[in-house]
Amino acid sequence: MKRYGITLLCAVIVSILMAQAYQAWSETTIDLSVKTILASQKPGQSDPNLKNFTNGMKDVFGYSSYKLLSRDNLRLNQDNSGRISLPGNRSMKITSKGISGDRVTLQVEIFRDSKQIFQTVVRLLNDSEVTVGGPKHEDGNLLINIFASF
Repeated sequence: MKRYGITLLCAVIVSILMAQAYQAWSETTIDLSVKTILASQKPGQSDPNLKNFTNGMKDVFGYSSYKLLSRDNLRLNQDNSGRISLPGNRSMKITSKGISGDRVTLQVEIFRDSKQIFQTVVRLLNDSEVTVGGPKHEDGNLLINIFASF
């Protein structure tokens, strides 16, 4: 009978600790900075606000000019979503799927006229970024740069 009591006590303690850990995670805030960039082969000078971005990306993406179209900030908790507007009747929804160790998992979806046209899942280290190639727009393509801090 003593074993049963000790097992029950341990189960209660573990349950309380798990609930506290979940509550702490659900209160963790993820700050996102989202840049929408028009990348083009059209000759021209790149936006000076993107100097740090273009230094590393010209070789990766191969575009000759980059123009910052918008900069948005989102603050998310676990399983929360945020939306931003994109050019061309598009929007982007980012959903926080959790933090595991030193990485946050984000689901990224792009919609056009309420129809999903793109979906991916990314895992980012704290204070890091990822750039996702997006749909065609005007004379180039949209690039979405997402920076996460938590």
